[in-house]
Amino acid sequence: MLRKFGVRPLPFFCLLAVSPACKGDTTATDDESSSSESTDSEGTSSSSTGESGSTTTTGDGDGDGDGDGDGDGDGDGDGCAPGSEGCACATGNTCATGLSCVDDVCEMPSCGNGITEGDEECDNGSANADTAVCKSDCTDQVCGDGYVGPGESCDDQNTDPSDGCDNCVSADCGDGVVQTGEECDDGNDDNTDDCLDTCQSNTCGDGFVLSTGCSGSDCEECDNGGLNGGGNICRTDCVITTCGDSYTGGTEQCDDGNQINDDQCSNTCVLATCGDGVVQTAAGEECDDQNTDTTDDCIGCRDATCGDGYIWTSGCTGPECETCDDANSDDTDACPTTCQDATCGDGFVWETDCTGPECEECDDGDDINTDSCPNSCITPVCGNGVIEGTEACDDGVDNGVTNASDCRANCSITTCGDGFDGASEGCDDNNTVNTDFCTNACEPAECGDGIDASHEACDDGNTISNDGCSEFCSPETFCYNQPGSDCPTGAAQWCLSSQADCESESHAIIACTVCYGPNAGCEGIGSDVTGCNDSAAVGPDDLSCGSDPMYNYILGGGCLSPGNSEDYCQFSSTTNWCTN
Repeated sequence: MLRKFGVRPLPFFCLLAVSPACKGDTTATDDESSSSESTDSEGTSSSSTGESGSTTTTGDGDGDGDGDGDGDGDGDGDGCAPGSEGCACATGNTCATGLSCVDDVCEMPSCGNGITEGDEECDNGSANADTAVCKSDCTDQVCGDGYVGPGESCDDQNTDPSDGCDNCVSADCGDGVVQTGEECDDGNDDNTDDCLDTCQSNTCGDGFVLSTGCSGSDCEECDNGGLNGGGNICRTDCVITTCGDSYTGGTEQCDDGNQINDDQCSNTCVLATCGDGVVQTAAGEECDDQNTDTTDDCIGCRDATCGDGYIWTSGCTGPECETCDDANSDDTDACPTTCQDATCGDGFVWETDCTGPECEECDDGDDINTDSCPNSCITPVCGNGVIEGTEACDDGVDNGVTNASDCRANCSITTCGDGFDGASEGCDDNNTVNTDFCTNACEPAECGDGIDASHEACDDGNTISNDGCSEFCSPETFCYNQPGSDCPTGAAQWCLSSQADCESESHAIIACTVCYGPNAGCEGIGSDVTGCNDSAAVGPDDLSCGSDPMYNYILGGGCLSPGNSEDYCQFSSTTNWCTN
């Protein structure tokens, strides 16, 4: 089709005559050559050129030289002038102002037709998009237009670098700009300084050791992140644990924060243990000899003692050395609480864990063989005929047999008054009454022994009759009651109320003196007495009394001679002989 090349057929009348309408396509210039082109019925064109001007004549009949006779000069005979809207583009694909040549047709500019035209900055046709190089409005994609285009990671339509988008580049840790959500941004990936490559501040517990750009306590010695503390070598303050910092970590067994070496945690932060050579008193140790010898003075870091179950034989002297140690408090077995082998005389009765004669019945801890526990540590047996222990005697089967032995049934020697009639005793009534049938000398009461027994009427210590007490200890009474005998004026009163007083020689002497005056005397004291003679005495002048001084004296009434050779004292148990 000729239109494609910008040539339209001339009108028919332009082929027959020259007409002004057919001259519209003729152009003359002074300096350029002119050409004319004609097209025949087959569409073949012809032209002519002159030096000083040119005249183109086509067979278009309208004089415009396009050969189509429609006067538009496009040669297609359709009346559409090249370069005008809707018409073919003019030479060089040009169009009238404001039009664009699109596919050889001049059209009004249209964004999206793939041709940059008019005031368009770009036009990539169907590739136009707000996120493309050429936006949908045919303007170039630029940073700040609000659209994220190629090469952009963001577009916030501002120039604030701290809002997460800087020059259409999304905030990036390490870009040196502290963006929203970042604590810091030092533009490097060094995690030993105060800003990590995550743009977060380097802090204790983040797992990174702060050692660059810091000083003193601001620097970290370690940082194991979530493993800080909990017994690890790095404390929760990012300081490497050391012995004495009160934190137990790493290889430390303990850390009490002090420099006391004898407590439960040593100065090397090792738990106190028996055998480490240090006596940890706070841990209950009494000694620490760093050995396992159970025979010396330190066993299990405790001083060796009786009862600990270990026999102390080395490093000891005298009684502290042990011969046994059964770790119990039983003093009746083979090893008492002295930790010395049980023996007779140790004060402990060995009665368990023993056989035969080694078993003891008693043990008083002394070597006295005559006490309750003899040196055999066998309890004495009264009646075996052997004096042992506390026994005073032992006559065997005769012990306690009346009149057969002086040894009582309990092996004690009989004594007068104990109620046992021993072989050496005549009797024993187990009392201290001297006037019963058994005297206090444990002899049977007898007439003539001088003891007035309750069963005797009298006992003058002899067996002579006619002396006031017969040989059978019956009384012989010759005294008469003569009341009314008064003592001389001024004489002291002497009163007798019993025969016992009359029988007292000293009383009789006093009676003579009192009753017969101060000059009265009893002649023959101690031998034959003739009587009491005094001229002032009241009573018979002649007092001829018997030879027994115990019965020769009277009070007041004197002696009477009843016709026999001996006079006897008058006696009354109810009358005072001397009255004043």
